[in-house]
Amino acid sequence: MVIRLSGGLHHRFCNLTEFILLMRDKLAFLKPVEVPSCSKKRYGANSDGGYVLIDLPAYDALYSYGIGDNISFDLDFVSQYDAPVFCYDHTISSLPDTGLVFPVGSSPENNVNVELEVYWNIKKDDVIIKSLNQEYADTFNFTIEKLDGKRLRFVITRTDVDSGWGQELMLYISPRRNKLHWKQEGLSGRAEPGLGTLEQHIMENGHMEARNLLLKVDVEGSEWEVFDGLPVRILKKFQQVVVEWHGIAENNFEYSADKKWEVLNKLHKHFHVIHVHQNNWGPIHSLGEFKVPTVLEVTYLRRDPEFVVAPSVTNYPMEGLDFANRLSEDLPLDFYPFLPGD
Repeated sequence: MVIRLSGGLHHRFCNLTEFILLMRDKLAFLKPVEVPSCSKKRYGANSDGGYVLIDLPAYDALYSYGIGDNISFDLDFVSQYDAPVFCYDHTISSLPDTGLVFPVGSSPENNVNVELEVYWNIKKDDVIIKSLNQEYADTFNFTIEKLDGKRLRFVITRTDVDSGWGQELMLYISPRRNKLHWKQEGLSGRAEPGLGTLEQHIMENGHMEARNLLLKVDVEGSEWEVFDGLPVRILKKFQQVVVEWHGIAENNFEYSADKKWEVLNKLHKHFHVIHVHQNNWGPIHSLGEFKVPTVLEVTYLRRDPEFVVAPSVTNYPMEGLDFANRLSEDLPLDFYPFLPGD
């Protein structure tokens, strides 16, 4: 029997029962669970580039692959944990600007309020207030008030009453740039010009003995080769792993659908799936009676004994944590294996 799939795909099975049983077994590699003792938190933008993690107390470092023009996830991480971030991307010539500059304007009053939306936790030593007139560069104090969501209010106060508040002010925000380490190199399952392996990078950065790392991989289809060739001893150095899987159940990126299921099973053996989100840049394919997202963001938690898990009770996407990657409606994962109780 040949099952014709959407997108021009075909799979051959002996009978329908075999197909159903096999697909349920494979899709179970992506079945999420709950970790009742832990809460979840979103890091990064409320759009493309943001991901959901189990909120853990500390990390040795973040390895971040696939930067593009968005480092909101990395900035949120470094502001939360004050740990180093190792950023890799061979498709860009430099890291996106990690500092923001806001013109505050002038005011005849003794203080001025500025409200901004930021993608990371701001600490006071991340902010500098400067006057365009250098004579008054050090005559301002400020406080930061947290508003709803990711909005902050900066209350800037004149300390020298004779300073002439009317000059233009600039608000500089640059969250701990010294924690971001960037290399113009991509990620691959084997070393080649312009590309390195995860094991090579860990060795270069002195983390071969680490056991408390965080990994984020968004490399547009190369993830299959990366995780296929990654030694388990290196994989298990990461307590959490965030992956954007591309082309699940499709024959592309030089990987067959069957080989991709093997890669997913490899992760499943050593990690729990604790969060899923359908990236709405990709459609949902039908495989007979089953559905499979073509682009799926998955957060994995290492199967450590201290993390006791329970069956999922969550409907995805989660309100307040998940957001559409592009300007259209977020896509519900209202099918097996993502529904509660599946």
